[in-house]
Amino acid sequence: MAQSIAYWQNKMLTAIAGDSKLSAMNSVSQVAIYRLLTFIVATCINIFEQTLDIFKIEMEGIADEAAPGTNKWIQNEVFKFQYSTTTPQVVTLVDLIPTYAVIDESLQIITRCYVKTMSNKVVSVKVAKGEPPEALDSLEKTSLTGYLNVGGFAGVLPSIISLPPDKLYLVADIYFDGNYAAIIKTNVIAGINAFLSKLSSVDSFDGIVRVSALESAILAVGGVTDIAIKDMAIRADATAFVDKTFIVQDYDLLFNKYPTTAGYIVEETTSGEDFLTKLNFIPES
Repeated sequence: MAQSIAYWQNKMLTAIAGDSKLSAMNSVSQVAIYRLLTFIVATCINIFEQTLDIFKIEMEGIADEAAPGTNKWIQNEVFKFQYSTTTPQVVTLVDLIPTYAVIDESLQIITRCYVKTMSNKVVSVKVAKGEPPEALDSLEKTSLTGYLNVGGFAGVLPSIISLPPDKLYLVADIYFDGNYAAIIKTNVIAGINAFLSKLSSVDSFDGIVRVSALESAILAVGGVTDIAIKDMAIRADATAFVDKTFIVQDYDLLFNKYPTTAGYIVEETTSGEDFLTKLNFIPES
């Protein structure tokens, strides 16, 4: 990371003061020739270091999005997958990168993607389509498998998993500024759903629900002053509501994070267990 101009100038001034041949240059004037020279050199070093920082970020970004087969690269490519029920979307390799002859964003159906490399050389790719997200059908999964096989890597097997979304159960006390009473419920629930939509999206690819991250998302909603989570639980779609896994229970933190089965998650759909019913909004006195 680039050091400041003052840092480098002070380094030079300290070196001058410690050199018996140069120590006589001890003027405090900011326009002393030697001080101006050290300032110019320090500025050049600072600019050069900033340039290196920018270059490093750019190179790391290119490396991250290049074709080395990293989880993030695979996720990025999955989001580019195109599917049509009428026109086959044939993919070819251009500079070792899977590419369509015509890029049509309206055919890019994948909206959630969680990639994890397993120890047995199998790459688990959990995906969903649409908004609200839902599982792919069999033809879409087959097409996506073919797409990944073209752009895949020797010795690495893609495993496409597309399941209905996990469900999040949340009981919490939401404290808020009374001036926001008319909109606080709508905005908090929208904030929670926006947080859930980022899991396994372009902003994230681990499909993991973190308690602290959810709390931060709720606290970021305008008017919210505090939050106390009483109960928080996750279940796979195939798991009965009564068998859900608690992350927080009776205000006691059991797990700080928990992975989703499907790779993505939505609000609990069991009747009477939704956010609006279970969130308790309390105006601050």
